[in-house]
Amino acid sequence: MTTGFDIVIVGAGHGGAQAAIALRRQKFAGSIAIVGEEPEFPYERPPLSKEYLAGEKNFDRILIRPVDFWRDRAVTMLLGKRVVEIDPAAHVLRSADGETIAYGKLIWAATSGIHVDPADVARAGIPLKELAAALAPDS
Repeated sequence: MTTGFDIVIVGAGHGGAQAAIALRRQKFAGSIAIVGEEPEFPYERPPLSKEYLAGEKNFDRILIRPVDFWRDRAVTMLLGKRVVEIDPAAHVLRSADGETIAYGKLIWAATSGIHVDPADVARAGIPLKELAAALAPDS
């Protein structure tokens, strides 16, 4: 299955959420999707480790924006999806579940344990899983 968007943001954390918010504030009218590996809507990380885990706040109170905010601004949330490959020539990325997502522009806002410029990875068309395996310390 292939879906397509004018802008795809990889990373549903603070950076990805703020990128989508900024696009809509600047009156960008095209389609936007946020792809995130976690199944949850974007949430504030420090309160998760403090107030939420201590039982001082419920999860809805640490969301960056309420769930309805994203729907009301036509930002498609593709949550629970891990990006495993980017093909910059074809303007598509592939998720671990086999979905192909086409994009006009790609914003990389994901974090990882590896320190590689995502633009270099995207330009090379290297499957991310292969790159991670190549950079992993020898066991």
